Amino acid sequence: MPRNDTLVLSSPTRTHISEGRRPASRASWTGQLAMFDYKVPVKAYAASVTTQESHLCQIHTGCGQRIQQRKCCPVHGELTAEQVGKGYIYLPDEILALSEPELETLKPDDDKTIRLTRFVDPADFDLSFLSGRSFYLVPAHPAAGADYATINQALQNRGRWGLGTMVLSGRWQLVIGRTEGGRLLLHLLHWPAQTRACPIGDGTQPKPTRRALRALETAIGDSQTPIVWDSFTDDWESRLTAVVQDKIARRSAARPSRGRGKTPRRRNGSNKSRRRSRSSERTAKAA
Repeated sequence: MPRNDTLVLSSPTRTHISEGRRPASRASWTGQLAMFDYKVPVKAYAASVTTQESHLCQIHTGCGQRIQQRKCCPVHGELTAEQVGKGYIYLPDEILALSEPELETLKPDDDKTIRLTRFVDPADFDLSFLSGRSFYLVPAHPAAGADYATINQALQNRGRWGLGTMVLSGRWQLVIGRTEGGRLLLHLLHWPAQTRACPIGDGTQPKPTRRALRALETAIGDSQTPIVWDSFTDDWESRLTAVVQDKIARRSAARPSRGRGKTPRRRNGSNKSRRRSRSSERTAKAA
């Protein structure tokens, strides 16, 4: 299990988001939540969608065909999925092949337990550790409801967040759990080694003027209205749809309509039949 590094902590900003969101449909993870002597079977549901489905794809600009992403060996050409393995770049010109049994030794022994072992004041938590993935933890079945409620209420009464670890995709993850509206929320964190300090030090900032500071503080105070979270939307997909629809409309308008501005050609099937009948009459008279 990874060691517990010391976190550099700062103040958070608490906000509340409306409940008018679509609920998660299926569990992303199933296991147990462990805190001291308590072990509660839980299911984890994704609290957000990290990526949205996009209809954009890469094409060949010369012909418009979709590009195929194939796995090829520079010596033997295209490979099947069974022929693809993993290797470690030991030197720029040397790659050490790793077998499946060797890779299996890297997997943690317990990948079904969320262990909360340290507890912090929310006011002392540095929000830059948040990696952007969050999960709702819910009891795996009705019998787990009492122990789940005990952990939830204990964290809420003490005003603490639980720091710990879990395993996702075969690797250890640093996590922090907190209570929100009678339920448990689990946030995935960056490891301390992944975070960076601000390049501007505390003592390098010039002091603001008192007049400018009071004016801005007044403006902030006057803007304390309820936040309607649904008003914050990413309209990129809708603007992309508008671009595509406009392109389709212009392409349809540029197409020549059939039968418009042209004299329809007569079918000559009836003329051919008349010519055949006249030829037959001449042949009969000659005979």
